Order: sequence, then structure tokens, then C-alpha cells
Amino acid sequence: MNKYKRLRAPITYKGGKYKELPKIFENEPDTFDTFVDVFGGAGVCALNYGNRGFNVHYNDLYEPLFLLFNTLQNKTKCEELEKRLRNIKASPEIHQDLTDGKFGILERLFYISRGTLECEPHLKTGSKFTPRFKAGTTDYKDILPPSVCLCNYYDNVKNWKIEK
Repeated sequence: MNKYKRLRAPITYKGGKYKELPKIFENEPDTFDTFVDVFGGAGVCALNYGNRGFNVHYNDLYEPLFLLFNTLQNKTKCEELEKRLRNIKASPEIHQDLTDGKFGILERLFYISRGTLECEPHLKTGSKFTPRFKAGTTDYKDILPPSVCLCNYYDNVKNWKIEK
């Protein structure tokens, strides 16, 4: 088990299980060939079981996550998404455009997951979860960190069965 490096998910997500992976691996059955991630979230468990050679079934009802992993299964779409994300330069104007829905759902998913502009979540009328940036913030973060290459996930994800 220790010969595998733990993989991080392409986004951060509340309830992520990265830190829990050693406990999860310790308590897995002795023999099995398929890992079913019923509440997949950012996909950290599915990515790590896929990296270990298991068949993976990923499931999440949240549409942006479903779209993310479908995109990562297609090398061309993955490259296009990465290019779009790298071309978005965080600023108060871009923040407003992203929160107003002027960008695609995946751009907004990465934006919110990165906490760009040190966003403070708040509930808006209609219970829509929307970020609001802290007053006086000047710490602009890249939406996609330079160290993250989305296309590196392709080989792991390409054979997953993905459902919502």
C-alpha cells in the first residue's frame, strides 16, 4: 500500500477525504476489484483507487462535479478547460462576472474551490451559494494553480464509469 503516492483532487471541496485516505486504505476488504464512490465529491478516493489499478465507479448528484469528471475523461475537452482557466486573471471585475454567471459552470467551480480573492461565502436570496470577497482584499490567486495540470488526471479518469 505504501508504494502508492497519494493523489490530490483537482479542486478542493468541503468534506474532502485526502487526509483520511490512510484510514480508508487500512479498512478496505482484503480482495476486491471495483471501487464505488457513491458520494464522489472532488474524487480523491476514486482517483487514488484508480491509481492503484481498481475499476472505478464515480457518482455525485452535484452537476458541476459530474461535468468536471466527464470533462477529464476527454483529453481535448480537458486541454480546452485548462486553457480557459489559465486565461482567467482574477480581479474584482472577473469576480463579479463569475458570481453573476457570465462564465461556465466549471470555471465557477474552480473559482469557488480556490477561494480566489479570499471569498467569504454567504447565502443570497433564493438560497444560492455565492462568494463575496472580503473588504480590502488584494490577494489575487490564480484560478488554476501553476502546479496543477488537469490533463495529468486523464489517464486515471478515462475508464471510470461516471453517473449522477
